[in-house]
Amino acid sequence: FVGNLLIAKGVDILLEAFSLISKHNPNIGLTFIGDGEEKNRLIARAKELDISEKVFLPGRLEYNSIPTFMHYSDILILPSIEEGVGRVLLEAMSLNLPIIASNVGGIPLVIDDQKDGLLFEVGDIESLKEKVLFLLSNDSFSKKMTNAAHQKFTENYEYEVSMKKFLNMYKSITIDL
Repeated sequence: FVGNLLIAKGVDILLEAFSLISKHNPNIGLTFIGDGEEKNRLIARAKELDISEKVFLPGRLEYNSIPTFMHYSDILILPSIEEGVGRVLLEAMSLNLPIIASNVGGIPLVIDDQKDGLLFEVGDIESLKEKVLFLLSNDSFSKKMTNAAHQKFTENYEYEVSMKKFLNMYKSITIDL
């Protein structure tokens, strides 16, 4: 997870799902990159669930070090209760990192379920658990999905492409005036 540790980001949902996932896959870990008002609650709940040795909360990191953490991750999970587009989704797509995210806000505008990421309904801990276990055990599907996401990123969201689309839109607006 990369983002602010807030209730709106669904970090508690992710921790509860991870507790169930780790029973099926005891060698897995969870990293929360970011800081926020939920950090201490996450630490306390991880202790209650007896998973604190598997949960890593390094806090807020320098922006340029986040891709390194993401590179060594197996999946980016964005379990938000409310969300805009979620820049972290685009960053994961650019890094060929599989994505599981909640089906809320602008997320489904970026992620096509089963094509370039997996979506689950907000708060559905069981569904999140199943999707993580599925990706971890289906490497070929994960690679196919990740390749599709990376292609979507390069065709639609890379800086040069985005700027060209923005400038074309701006030109069309000014011509109409």
